[in-house]
Amino acid sequence: MGVHRRERSGIVVLDISGEFYGDKETDHLEAAIQNELAAGSLHLILNLVACSWMNSTALGVMMRAKMAYDARGGNIRICGAERRMKSLLVVLRLYDWFDHHETEADAVEAFARPAEV
Repeated sequence: MGVHRRERSGIVVLDISGEFYGDKETDHLEAAIQNELAAGSLHLILNLVACSWMNSTALGVMMRAKMAYDARGGNIRICGAERRMKSLLVVLRLYDWFDHHETEADAVEAFARPAEV
């Protein structure tokens, strides 16, 4: 369970695994995102393949991060949301709010394409 940082094609990917119920794991997620913001990151992928659940506190961390990236002209993309996580994001209407992709490769490739207007 946790957050692991790596880079792919010059884009930061945060692999998010386990369940996030607003405790230390959520604090770790928020700190990882804040570190990327402080470093001036404009492109971030949240890989949710191994994430099985988030409560409203953890989802709030992701939402605030998206707004912070949007405000600076950047973008957060999510990928790999499956089963419960995908259902949760769809029900809360966050799946379409985030720029979502089935695979990490698709999310990386999307950063290379011009933004749709």
